[in-house]
Amino acid sequence: MMQAHHGAEMKRRAGYFRQTKFDPAEVQLVLPDMTFDSKLMLNLGGRAVELLYLGAGQNPGDTLVYFPKERVIFSGGPFSKNSWPNPQFTPSMANWVELLRKIAAMDVDKYLGGHGDIGARQDVLNEAQMLSDFDAGMRDAVKKGMSPDDILKTVKFEKYKDVRNYYRMNLFINSYHHFLTTGKPQVALPQ
Repeated sequence: MMQAHHGAEMKRRAGYFRQTKFDPAEVQLVLPDMTFDSKLMLNLGGRAVELLYLGAGQNPGDTLVYFPKERVIFSGGPFSKNSWPNPQFTPSMANWVELLRKIAAMDVDKYLGGHGDIGARQDVLNEAQMLSDFDAGMRDAVKKGMSPDDILKTVKFEKYKDVRNYYRMNLFINSYHHFLTTGKPQVALPQ
């Protein structure tokens, strides 16, 4: 998957490279020399680290990094404190919500998301609820035959208007509408 989609991902991020004046030619794809199915225990300089795969969340291959002694988890894309996440890649909103609930049930004090601030358990549960509400609202709107523009004008998800990235709601509605009407993520990656 990494090899097959590397070129497309680099192209998708071209604007970022231009904006930050980074040279995309300096980005090297480094493939892993070790893989795992659900859990891999590592010892890094005397520190126990667990790599976890709890199923697809925001992306098909979301890997979490858990530091049990420190009671910290890095979740990457599936969690971002008080921020609307991009659903373009998710193969299952239900799995994503379930993943968030699983990590909220872990023995963790600090949740490090892929973007934004450090979160607490309640922040993770808040995102799970927001995504669940988004999923239910979108499913209801699609069932009624509403277009993405209709949803943006009437449904809006205003309960969450103070959440960071709400201004990108048109993107989120369009991409999730695509998923609900085609059965495939807008940016489909192999699972």
